[in-house]
Amino acid sequence: MEALERSLKQTVKCGSGDLSIREIHDRHHRVALASLLDRSFGLSENSHFLDDFPIWDPIYGARVIRAGVFDREELIATAGLRLSEWKLANGERLPIAVIGGVATDPRFRGQHIASQLTEHLCTIAKEKGAAAVLLWGSQHELYGRLGFKLTGKQLRVSLGQLTTECEPLVAQIRTGYHLSIFEQALRRTEGIALSNRDMGWYSSHRNVRWVWTETEQGQLQSYIGIGRGIDLTGIIHEWGG
Repeated sequence: MEALERSLKQTVKCGSGDLSIREIHDRHHRVALASLLDRSFGLSENSHFLDDFPIWDPIYGARVIRAGVFDREELIATAGLRLSEWKLANGERLPIAVIGGVATDPRFRGQHIASQLTEHLCTIAKEKGAAAVLLWGSQHELYGRLGFKLTGKQLRVSLGQLTTECEPLVAQIRTGYHLSIFEQALRRTEGIALSNRDMGWYSSHRNVRWVWTETEQGQLQSYIGIGRGIDLTGIIHEWGG
C-alpha cells in the first residue's frame, strides 16, 4: 500500500493550477465517488453507476487502484485501474490492466483532467508489468490520442422467439443469483482471470437478471446474465454452464 500511495502522489494541470491525485479507499470518498460517477454519466435519481459496475466500488478489493483528482478536498475526476491476467487458449497467462470508471465533474470538463489521470494510470500499469491496458468505451477519438487502438466492436442481434422445442424447458428455469455462477466463471479457460476475492463485486450487479437451470441433483446446469444497466439493458453479457 505504501508503494501504491507513492505512485499516486502526482498532480495534473488545469486552468486553476495543479490538482492533486490521491487514492480513493475510505467511506467518505466512496460517497463522493458514487455521486461524481452518477452526475458525469447523467444518470437519473434512481440509477447508480456503481450498481451496474461494482468492480469500481471502493468497498471491494479486486486488485483495483481507484484514483481521484482533488481540487483541495473536492473530488472532481476519477478513473480506476484493475491489475489482472488474461488467460490464453494455450494455457499461458498474460499480465494486463483494465481501466474504467473514467469521469470528470461537468464543471471541469474540457481541461483534459481525466485524460491526464488515465495516462498516469497507464504508466502505473506499465511499471507493474502489464503487457497491455484494456479500456471499453465509445469515445474512440479521445482514447486514441492516449495510445489506445480499437480492437473490436460490440454486435447486437435479436434472439427471436422461443421455439416449440424449447417450451418444456421454461418450467425448469429459475431466476436470481446462484452462488455456483461465480464458480463457473473461475473455471473459464480463456478471458480475464478471476480469483476468490472477485466474488464480492461479481455477485453485486444489482441490475443484472440471472436466469439458470439446474440438474435433478441441484447442481447448476446453465445460466445467462441479462442486462447491466445504463447502455446494456436487455443484453445477454454472461452465459455458461
